[in-house]
This record gives sequence, structure tokens and C-alpha cells, in this order.
Amino acid sequence: MVLLGTYVLLLIGISRKAYKFLIPHIFFCFSTIFVLIIDTYIEILRTAGTRDAVESYQIIFIANNLFVIIMDLYLLIISWRTFTYICDFNMALSLEIPPQSSRYNEVIKLKTLLP
Repeated sequence: MVLLGTYVLLLIGISRKAYKFLIPHIFFCFSTIFVLIIDTYIEILRTAGTRDAVESYQIIFIANNLFVIIMDLYLLIISWRTFTYICDFNMALSLEIPPQSSRYNEVIKLKTLLP
């Protein structure tokens, strides 16, 4: 449920170009990667000295965890690049020079017409 919520916030943040909606997804990716790395490490240490270290279910479990870690890293990289793109986009909007008033443009035209 939390994963779906962070994906929804990610999509809302991308569509509205609001970086604050991306932060929960990035945090969730970090925490998931951390937990999976710890879980995989503990599982490797637990099965290292036993006879079932070469059993297929142990190898599949570790390979599955490594696959999920790689996919989460990929999602984290995409989320981070999206976050920097949105921050750069918002910065460019805030640095944009506002258009001059129409009265100012009329004065400039009159000055150029005068000899």
C-alpha cells in the first residue's frame, strides 16, 4: 500500500512539476534498499556454514533479493534525475525576467520614431 502511495505521489509530482511530491518516493527507495541489503547479508551469513547453502531455494532467494535491489537502485536513479530536472525547471521559472509593461514599450517606440 505504501509503495502504491509513493508511486501515485511520484506521478503527481511529475505532472505538476512539484519536487515535494517526489521526496517520499526517494525516501522509500532508500529505506527499501537498506533493508534488502541487510536482509541479503544476514541470509548469506546464516547459510554460509550450513549444508543447505547450495540448495536451490537459498540461491533463488538471494538472487531475488539482488534483483529487487538492482531494480530499486534503478528507480532511485530515475527518481533523483526527475527531482533534479524539476528543481532546475522551477529555478529557471523563478529567474525568468517578467515582460515589460505595454506603456514602457510604447515609450520606446516613440523614442525611436523621433529624429
